[in-house]
Amino acid sequence: MKEEIVEHNSMAENWIEKGIEKELAHYVARLSSLYSVLDISAVAKEKGIAVTQTAKLYFHLGDRLSLHWFLKQINHQAVDNHWQALARASFREDLDWQQRQLTAQVLSSNLSDAQQEIELALDKWLERNQVSISRWENILSEFKVGTVHEFAKFSVALRELTLLNLNCLTVE
Repeated sequence: MKEEIVEHNSMAENWIEKGIEKELAHYVARLSSLYSVLDISAVAKEKGIAVTQTAKLYFHLGDRLSLHWFLKQINHQAVDNHWQALARASFREDLDWQQRQLTAQVLSSNLSDAQQEIELALDKWLERNQVSISRWENILSEFKVGTVHEFAKFSVALRELTLLNLNCLTVE
């Protein structure tokens, strides 16, 4: 989450330097995260958990699994043609869906009491699913070594995230 906050503040500062009013610049900078509200509210309703608790989990989970970092890599991937643009959009949608599903899993498996601390629930889930999570982290580590990525790498990484999602479902 710290990475997202820094990114939002950096965007806002850039707009402020260009003459945009401070309050408006910060408001607009945070709009990029607004899309997540759709997934958060749907999961909250589905699981009967407060939206604030669900949002907290959604963003902490994304932080712990470096999903925002991965999204930035997808967004910065250059496209040379229509098919690559479609692939990049598909990767973004797939990543959003995976984060939504993983958030729902954590809520299903660890929150018998809606007031239970989200961090504790997430820690329990991460511990219980460490083998699958380690595989995802290994893929990300390999990804982080390079600075140039090709579409095949994104496809393989997202497949590993899908497997994480499926394997964690069976562990529950």
